[in-house]
Amino acid sequence: MKNLNEQDLPKAISTYNIEALAQLVVLVRERIIETIAKKGGHLGASLGTVELSVALHHVFDTEIDQLVWDVGHQAYGHKLLTGRAQDFESIRDFDGLSGFLSRAESKYDSFGAGHSSTSISAAMGMALSQKFKNNGAQAVAIIGDASIVSGMAFEALNHLGDSKADVLVILNDNAMGIDPSVGALKDHFSKGSSSIQSFFESFKIEYSGPIDGHDLSLLLESLKALKSLKGPRLLHLKTIKGKGLYAAEKDQVTYHAPGKFQPQTGQRFEIKKSFLKYQEIIGETLFELCNKASNVKVITPAMSTGSGLSKVLIEFPQQCFDVGIAEQHAVTLSAGLATQGDFVCCVIYSTFLQRAYDQIIHDVAIQKLPVVFCIDRAGLVGNDGPTHHGVFDIAYLSCIPNIEILSPANGQELQHLLFELKAAHEQGLLNHPVALRYPRGYSELKNLEGHVKIKSMRQNEWLKKGESVGIIASGSMHKIVDEFIAQRSDNERFSVFNLRVLKPLHSDEIITFLKAHQTVITLEDGVLKGGIGQSIKQLAFDQAYQGKIYCKGIEDDFVPHGTTSILFKNQNISVDALNVLVD
Repeated sequence: MKNLNEQDLPKAISTYNIEALAQLVVLVRERIIETIAKKGGHLGASLGTVELSVALHHVFDTEIDQLVWDVGHQAYGHKLLTGRAQDFESIRDFDGLSGFLSRAESKYDSFGAGHSSTSISAAMGMALSQKFKNNGAQAVAIIGDASIVSGMAFEALNHLGDSKADVLVILNDNAMGIDPSVGALKDHFSKGSSSIQSFFESFKIEYSGPIDGHDLSLLLESLKALKSLKGPRLLHLKTIKGKGLYAAEKDQVTYHAPGKFQPQTGQRFEIKKSFLKYQEIIGETLFELCNKASNVKVITPAMSTGSGLSKVLIEFPQQCFDVGIAEQHAVTLSAGLATQGDFVCCVIYSTFLQRAYDQIIHDVAIQKLPVVFCIDRAGLVGNDGPTHHGVFDIAYLSCIPNIEILSPANGQELQHLLFELKAAHEQGLLNHPVALRYPRGYSELKNLEGHVKIKSMRQNEWLKKGESVGIIASGSMHKIVDEFIAQRSDNERFSVFNLRVLKPLHSDEIITFLKAHQTVITLEDGVLKGGIGQSIKQLAFDQAYQGKIYCKGIEDDFVPHGTTSILFKNQNISVDALNVLVD
């Protein structure tokens, strides 16, 4: 039996016969299941690409050939085959292996990727450069059927065919992204019809397939044949997400990232929870709003399960739309709906909203369209790491005119802000875009309160009045502040200001708060550069404030992966850090 810890495994794979390669497939699949069962994390996508990973490393010389994996969910087998088997149990841990691709981690990761649909463009760039070096290096892009229908992938295909670059595109077609694939093209993929061949050949890309991506012999034969060819070509594979674990094959959505489970049976360990996730609050609140008014529209770019929208999608198919991995389209579709008087909520992860920045400015903000961006995963997200941390949204949205940015301190505020925004829209008082940002994870709510009238949440609040030290906190930072205050025996010294409205900055309120304290600390779960603390510091300077101001936030660097508690301490945002400032 072959050993995944073999010192020179990538080179050795090229010498293996079919029996040894088949043994390697078994080892890789077992190792992925055993490790993710204990640790949690992404599972199904990599189980579906085990045969492909082994075949690629056998057929291609990955010392010089460039394997460009799209996203990284599907590349755990690749990691195990490229000298990282001994460290595989550290995956997604602080200082451990990344859950995605990382050029800093391994020379075999030709291109870093956490977001989808980048592989064809990157591989094409590599191929065009290699063309002038005549070293025989190959460029291979491995992309899923959900990713290839994104706008960026279409742009790359359009250029690839015309460029005649030597790129092999492998379409890993399992009819799934995180959720089932959407859009018209998926129907053609599922049929494997001649129209698919015509589609790709219309881009001047030579098409092969579809073939069974789990048939190792056929896979090896096809890759060897395509390796000897030149120009743009595409191999269409049919694979099963979750292959080799019955529970993961049967429930592919859940087992994309199932948490911890029993490796032999796949049975998930029950997690007892008392509190609602922020994503559940958004989903249930939007369900209630859709149920009450047909002009409520909900848009998500391929993140319905992660964003808590599965129930809304099923019950209100005429009001809730999953547009696939197409963030730019999601934002401009939302803009179009808003022009017709609809109350539009574009529910999107902070890190993915970055991919639609021009649309936010050009299609929404300039026209003052009342799109509500429900910005999920704002702040540090933990083990997914730097490609997924939502730490830039305050900075990249604050500089855009006409936009209102709200950061609720807890789940109750989040729910009632949505109700309040809907009421403002009904009254014709919502005449600009709104960014409503909230973190990943659990809130303090055990049950939703429903649509009840309470005080306005679109304003700031002085929560606690103290003697000398003022703390201005936004969003999820209140958990740290609450813990800090609870531990202090001298808590009468401290005032706490709940900064719900990050833009427009309510200058008069903040100036009053500054003047009442000798020391002020600002806390935010976003980058300091261009962040809210910097704006408050500028305001204090303009007012000739004589006290001290300390700003706590994300430093000018990309934050690694790890648990959020470790990462906040790594960024010096913690109870201990606050104690150091005031003692």
